[in-house]
Parts: sequence; C-alpha cells; structure tokens
Amino acid sequence: MGMRKDGISGQTHLRGSNPITMALRPRRLVGREREIRDVSESVTSAQVTTLLGPGGVGKTSLAIAVAAACEPDFSDGVTVVWLGSLRSADLVAAEVAAQFGLPRSGGQSFEDALSVWLTERDVLLLIDNCEHVVSAVADLVSGLTGRLPRLRVLATSREPLWLDGEVTYRLAPLGVVSPDASLEEVAASASVRLFRERAGARAAVALDNERACRLLGDICRRVDGLPLAIELAAARVVGLDPEDIASHLDDLFTLLPQRARRADGALRSLRATVEWSDALLTVEERRLLRRMGVFSGRFDLGAIKEVCASEGQTAARVADLTARLVEKSLLLKLGNGEGYQSLETIRQYCVEPLEADGETDGKTGSENDAVRERHARYYQGVALQACAGLMTEFERPHIDVLTRIDDNLRVALAHLLVIDRVAALELAATLFPAWWVRARLREGIGWLEQAIAAAPEAPTELLATAQFAHGFMIAQETED
Repeated sequence: MGMRKDGISGQTHLRGSNPITMALRPRRLVGREREIRDVSESVTSAQVTTLLGPGGVGKTSLAIAVAAACEPDFSDGVTVVWLGSLRSADLVAAEVAAQFGLPRSGGQSFEDALSVWLTERDVLLLIDNCEHVVSAVADLVSGLTGRLPRLRVLATSREPLWLDGEVTYRLAPLGVVSPDASLEEVAASASVRLFRERAGARAAVALDNERACRLLGDICRRVDGLPLAIELAAARVVGLDPEDIASHLDDLFTLLPQRARRADGALRSLRATVEWSDALLTVEERRLLRRMGVFSGRFDLGAIKEVCASEGQTAARVADLTARLVEKSLLLKLGNGEGYQSLETIRQYCVEPLEADGETDGKTGSENDAVRERHARYYQGVALQACAGLMTEFERPHIDVLTRIDDNLRVALAHLLVIDRVAALELAATLFPAWWVRARLREGIGWLEQAIAAAPEAPTELLATAQFAHGFMIAQETED
C-alpha cells in the first residue's frame, strides 16, 4: 500500500485511508527556547522521551513545537495521537493505529499490525495526555520500540511511563522574579513577556508603564509562572485592570473560570485541569495532597510527616506517598535540598473541598482543624528552637531556618491568634531578634501589636517581654 506525507501537519498517512488528521501549527512559545532545544536533542537520540509536568504548564504546546522542529529528521513524518478524550486503556493501541489510518487485518493485534507497517519507516510518534492510561501506553510503546529500533516516541504525561531507556524531561513553570527585582528584570522575565503577548495589542498601552509592569510581575509570581493561569489572567485585562486581577488572586478558580482551547481542540478550564490530575490519585495520595494545602511556600518531608500524616502512617509511608505526588506532577520538588512546594492552583484546589465539607468553619474536632493546629504547633516549635539557638550560638544556621519557614510561620502565627492567643504572644515576642537581624521591623511590630491586643490575660512577665520587644523595634524603625 502506498503512502503520502501531509506537508502541513507532518503526519504520515496511508494512501486510500481515512485517518483522523489535525494540522500541527506550533504556537510561538515564550521563554521555552532551551527546552525546545534540549527535548529535540533527546528525541533524535533516545527511543522514548517523555515530557512531564503539572497540568497547564504547556507540555502539549512544547511537544508540538519539538515535533515541528524535528520533522526534517524523520523521512516518514510525524504522527500525533491525542489521548485526552480516551476513556478506556483497552483502546490505546486501536487509537494509535487509527491515527496511522491502519486497519487491523488477518487476525493481527493492533500492535502486530503497527510493528509490520512501521518496520521500514522513520517516524516520530507523538502521544499526548498519557497519564490516565499510562500502563497501556507503556505496554504498547515498549512492544513497538522493542521491535522497531528506528521508531522514536515523544509522550506527554503527568507521570513517567517507567520504561527502560526512557528519557524524562520535567517541564517547569516559567521563571518569575522576586518582589525586589529591578524593573528591567521584571519586564524581561519570561512569565511577564507571555502575559503581555497574550494580552494582545489592545492592552499594550494600558500595560506600558512602571506600575503595570510591577503588577504583572506580582501576578505571574503569585500564579507560580504557570502558563495556563498567566494566559487566562492576561485575557481578563479586557475587562479588568491589573490591580483588580492582582487583588483577587486568592480565589483563582472564580477569577479565571474561562476555558482555554488545547492543541487537540478540546476546551479545558483551570479547574478542570486540576480536577483531571486529582481524579488519577489513590485515596491515600489524595488525602495527603489535600492536607498539604495548609502549607504556604516551601516545606520539607519532616513537616509533611508531622502535619499531614494519617494515624498509623510511618515516616517511610509518608515519604513514598510524597514521592508519588512529585512523580504525578502534583507537588514540586525544589533543588538543592530546599524541600517541596505546591503550585498555587493545586493549593487553592486542595483547600476548597475541605471548606465545602464544613471542615474549615471552626468546628471543633474537624479533620482540617486538627491539621491546621498541627501545622501551627509544628512551626511554633521549629521557630522557638531556632530563636533559642540564635541567642546562644552562631546565628547564620538559625537565620537560614527561620528564612526557610517564613511563609509557614506567618500562617502559624495567624492560626495561633485564633486558637491559643498566649502561645501567639510568646512566639511573637520570641521572634523579635530574628525580625530585627533581618530588617523585618515593620512585620514584627505588626504581629506584636496583634498578639498584645489579643492576649491581655497573658502572664505579666510575658506581656512585659512583648512590650519591650515592641518598643525596641519601634525605636529601631524610627531611629529614635
């Protein structure tokens, strides 16, 4: 049977067949030049390359861009298989065969038919959205690549295929800048450039000033540089000013309910993207992930065990479940021993189901109340220990500890003001040297004022200590 190659889509089709076709029109990607280069090199050198990452990070767009870049290396073209709408793992092989326009004949299995037809061909097979049928994809790809050394496969998934020789490339969100970055650094960051491009020419004038640029940097940082969230936020500038968008980012799913069109033509919202990943978890994985919603910023494995573990779960079991959440792209593992971090979209999603179940409404004994109290007590203990070391030992290691837990310490202080005002006052008073050393005077003054006002019944000595710390920091701030 003859074949033809579609010069627009790069797909290889059988002459006389009626395959499902879709033109590959790579979007112009912002800030992904290195990733396109690295993944393209992997595709041409390894049999199986899998692009990993959380929903909304742009795996499909990058895979299409890589396929377009690599097309000249494959004389028989690129064939794309979209699995997002497939609901049965039993249909994976049939779907791949259908995209080649290859009917099963002579009692052959689809895998056998594909193996025979691809034997003399140089093809790049791009399989998109594998995570919900990952075992079936892995079995098929393993069988095909074992028989066809010339075949190259590029897959996108939220977890690896776990094949021998598979090269995995974990796609991170776009880079964001710190709050104290220069205006030039903010404007040059990939996330802000993506926001501007997706906002379009009509919004260019409104965004072309220093305040707007700073706000865009803040918006992109607070959505963790996630391309889907940035694009949806950029679409809102037609009806909202950047200030309005920035002020409602604590409720992302309400602020950004729009659906975005995927490369396969499907429409998916930010919420649906997270729900898709959540549906693939086991009960244990889901419970641990939901409890991790209590964290803010970075946290480590020790904190996960102390705050989020279910009764009877060992440290090893918690470590195993945490690793699985990283592998499934629902938890970010930071480099250089910095621990873990949840994407803001995941964190907000994890908090919502608990609120819907009435578990964050202050009811005594609820599961979420217990998790929040464990979180507050855990970081209270870490901070008190670090502050004691700060006063008696070399200060640098203890300052580093306090800097790492800053975000979670704020959450802990806020909760202690609700459940144990005396403990909140003790913690705020003890922290004052750390605020002073790190030039966080205004923040320390604010917490002490709240704690002193909330705990008038505290022991006299503790109140005196807190008043001294408060007065000391005011004197330092005013240079009086």
